[in-house]
Amino acid sequence: MHSFENNIIIFIGPDNSGKTTIAKKLAKELNITYFKNSLEQYSFRKNDFFALLEIGAPLTLSLIHQSKLKNNAIILDRFTPCEYAYSKTYNRTTNEKLIWEIDKDLYFLNGYIIYCYKDIYENFSDPLIKSSELGTIKYYYEEYLKQTVIPHLKLNTTDQNLENQINQIKQFLL
Repeated sequence: MHSFENNIIIFIGPDNSGKTTIAKKLAKELNITYFKNSLEQYSFRKNDFFALLEIGAPLTLSLIHQSKLKNNAIILDRFTPCEYAYSKTYNRTTNEKLIWEIDKDLYFLNGYIIYCYKDIYENFSDPLIKSSELGTIKYYYEEYLKQTVIPHLKLNTTDQNLENQINQIKQFLL
């Protein structure tokens, strides 16, 4: 069986696309560290993503560089590709140069991106995101994926078949 050591697996995608559910299940199955920045929602409410990007992302990378994680691997539930998509969608200030520098760093750290999306977002409910904005968010994620050097998997999560999704990810990571 393939060893998933030394991988950084980044889950990205619009809200309610299944990222967290899939990421947690994959982390458990592969026995690797799962991380979701708890300041994300705080930053959204305070409209302070710029600080999260400029301080939080380099700090997270520093932790990864210096840490002995389970199997030397980590799953990140959202990261700088999300800042790219959401800053474009909401026309807010960001640091694209830093986003692309981190992209290259993640590539050299054996990074992988899992882009979760749905064709249809039934019963979408989010107090911070309007369902009418999902198309624009998806557009900017796709734009990011065209430019990234990191290997990535586009994972359609519309059917909500968790076992199938986990198997697709494992095959991609082999």
